[in-house]
Amino acid sequence: MASFTYEVFDGTAHSAPATVTIDVQPSAGVPPTVESVRINDGSVQRSMVTSLTITFNTVVTYVNGAFRLENKNSGVPLSGWTLTDISSDNKTIVRIAFPAAAGFVGSSLADGSYLLTILAEDVAAAGHSLDGDNNGDAGGNYGFGRRRTTSSASLAIAMVIAL
Repeated sequence: MASFTYEVFDGTAHSAPATVTIDVQPSAGVPPTVESVRINDGSVQRSMVTSLTITFNTVVTYVNGAFRLENKNSGVPLSGWTLTDISSDNKTIVRIAFPAAAGFVGSSLADGSYLLTILAEDVAAAGHSLDGDNNGDAGGNYGFGRRRTTSSASLAIAMVIAL
């Protein structure tokens, strides 16, 4: 909270002093996070990867381009996959699928290693950007399929997957 007192002078007379008080409140809520990423239906069998399902911990909005998928070996982004919003009442859930018509093998990713990145600045809830690195603060892209280090503890979390 801050306040200041002012007087107005119009070149002839002074006004009575007035005090203005400003009370700035932090915005309510916490930034959204990715709750889970599920490959296919969640079963261990992965000879074919036909979908990725991303669940956020709350309802979020996102823009085109918020989700990126690339081949880790070549660094080439994949295109032609589809994104479908299958949200529930209190969480946003999106499903990425790989249609055969777009060059995917039998509606599946080809053998290889892939990285899914969700861009923090392109996903938000209640005025907060995605907390992709799960450090409690908005910002930090979310990565699935890579090794990353949390900022709250210098602990490497293995997230390497071979899809």
